[in-house]
Amino acid sequence: YAGSILLGLILSYDDLPHYLKNCFVYCCIYRKD
Repeated sequence: YAGSILLGLILSYDDLPHYLKNCFVYCCIYRKD
């Protein structure tokens, strides 16, 4: 189940425009407290 979610995220990420990929990566840097 977790593998299929990760695959979906990877495929969705690959279809994003370049500027949105940068935004997505930037937002993923910060951890939840």
